[in-house]
Amino acid sequence: MSPSSNPMADKIARVVRLRNRGLSYGEIAKRVRTTRGSVAGILHRVRNPRPVRPKRPYLDISLVSDLPAHEARYILAVTLGLGLSATGRMIGRTAPTVRYSCHRVEDRRDDPDYDNWLTEIEYCKLREAETGSDQPTREPTLTNDPHLGS
Repeated sequence: MSPSSNPMADKIARVVRLRNRGLSYGEIAKRVRTTRGSVAGILHRVRNPRPVRPKRPYLDISLVSDLPAHEARYILAVTLGLGLSATGRMIGRTAPTVRYSCHRVEDRRDDPDYDNWLTEIEYCKLREAETGSDQPTREPTLTNDPHLGS
């Protein structure tokens, strides 16, 4: 029997072989030079492997990639009507994170300058989503928004 290039895999295989022979955890621990707890953990993981979850692919969010994070989440969730969970899945965040962003944006909309700026952004992004083009139909006119630091 030739050893593999993975020492941990060799150790696991040896522990399983010894346990299949009926040896106690203490005997296995002596032969493998480890603790009984380690043997128990190895055998538990062999019997109950963790399910491998496929990684969720992030969807294309290039429509809002040029915006600040809170505004991008708000536009996806509210303006485009994707909802909190769907938006969270798209950007790799949780629904509460998206909800927090939406609350922040809603609170800031009390400022008329910010509201006008965001309304124009919403209009542009809706037009982009409808036409499917990646070129904005028009640029927002408010360029020196004090809230964005520009």
